[in-house]
Amino acid sequence: MIDAYNVTVYNPFPPTISEMEDLNYDCKDLVPIDNSGEVIAQAYCNTGSVNIYKSGSDNFLYNICENNFSFIRTFIATDDCNLSSTVQQTITVNDDESPIAATPPPNQIIYGCGDDYLVNGLIPDVNGYSDNCGDVTVTKSKLLRGGLGCSSDPMIIENIWEFTDACGNTSSVSQELRFIDNVAPDFSIPGNITVSCVDNMPNEIIPSYTDNCAIIGTSFDENDLGGIGNAASPKIFERIYSATDGCNVTTKSQFISVIDANPPRITSNWPSDISQKCQTLPPVPTVTAFDSESCAQITTTFRELTNGRTGCQGDILVVNRIWTFVDYVGNETVVTQTITINDSEGPELIFNITPEQDVQVNSPDLIPRADIIRANAIDNCNGNLSVTLTQTDNDKIGCASDPRYIYRTWTATDICGNLGIHDQLVTLIDDLPPTFTVPQDQDLDYDLGIPQQFTQSFKMLLIVQVWLVILIMISIFLEMVLMHKIH
Repeated sequence: MIDAYNVTVYNPFPPTISEMEDLNYDCKDLVPIDNSGEVIAQAYCNTGSVNIYKSGSDNFLYNICENNFSFIRTFIATDDCNLSSTVQQTITVNDDESPIAATPPPNQIIYGCGDDYLVNGLIPDVNGYSDNCGDVTVTKSKLLRGGLGCSSDPMIIENIWEFTDACGNTSSVSQELRFIDNVAPDFSIPGNITVSCVDNMPNEIIPSYTDNCAIIGTSFDENDLGGIGNAASPKIFERIYSATDGCNVTTKSQFISVIDANPPRITSNWPSDISQKCQTLPPVPTVTAFDSESCAQITTTFRELTNGRTGCQGDILVVNRIWTFVDYVGNETVVTQTITINDSEGPELIFNITPEQDVQVNSPDLIPRADIIRANAIDNCNGNLSVTLTQTDNDKIGCASDPRYIYRTWTATDICGNLGIHDQLVTLIDDLPPTFTVPQDQDLDYDLGIPQQFTQSFKMLLIVQVWLVILIMISIFLEMVLMHKIH
């Protein structure tokens, strides 16, 4: 006989659950969504089943980035009695691995301008980079390492590619570029020219400079290479323009020749040559000139030269007046005025009573008196004048067969010995017979008687005739004596 009884089993203990090992991953994608299958749990006394599951949400401890965070995951084991046990597992994701960088382009030497590339140059893309956790951000940059960019000191620019993952892990590669500027600046300047004087030289220009890089300095200089400035010795200036880009220098020269080939030009009337008789020179005329090139003031000199002659007839005096005009380079213009002096003109006699040249008288009483004639003279050249009178007399009686001649000469002499002469010839010819008065006829009271008044007149006539004979004889005697003295 079997006795029936009821047995009541009471389970007071939850399931047992194993400890979970903490997990560490590099990337989030490696973290399992639910790893509750790895949890081992058993009901008490090993009876009944146990339900294991992950708690609804993970409890993050920190979350720095996509692949750098940590959280606690809770697993729950529940038996049939609805008793449960829990276990926690810490899962940490820490991506500390840098991306795998790509291989950069090879280093290069570039003939050109590094400054342009530094500002505007494009860094090429690279391929072949990767990351253990996925996406990689590529950052490109340039770094100037130094250098001027010249052949002796290249400009070094580094192209840098930096690879960054989601958590900031980085790796980088670089490419070295060496820039050498071997192109010199270029510009244009005027060609060589010739001007007439320094004042006509144009101003220097400001060239338009070009360069593959940048002009960092320009200069201008002007050198006087010497010379006078005339056709035989041009004055030459060199204008030197220069530009540099820091590595290369370009220098160009313009040569300006100053040639003043034209002498000064006379602006006044050219003085005419003069022929005159007197030594008193005319006033010096004003002769002016100017530099035909309008370069500078001219130098004027004046000289008056003579040949040292007297200027009298047969000894001509020549006076040369010379103006010399010289410009600043030695071109000269000479103006000459020649004055010829030849005094061949005698003085002119002036009388208070002008003596007749030929005078004929029939009586000594009618001979013109020389002592009452006063003579002076004037001369075309003035100066000291002398006036003399010379007289010759043949002392004849003056009969028709033997006239009396008186020669008179007034002579004026100037300083050159030129003469002014006035001659007078006085001729005495007594061609008149004596005259007398005969008394009128009278009636006499007596035969052949001569009146008394007639007798007295006759006596007087005889006396006159006697004295006339005496005077003629005296005149002949004196003339003979004079002629004897002359001879």
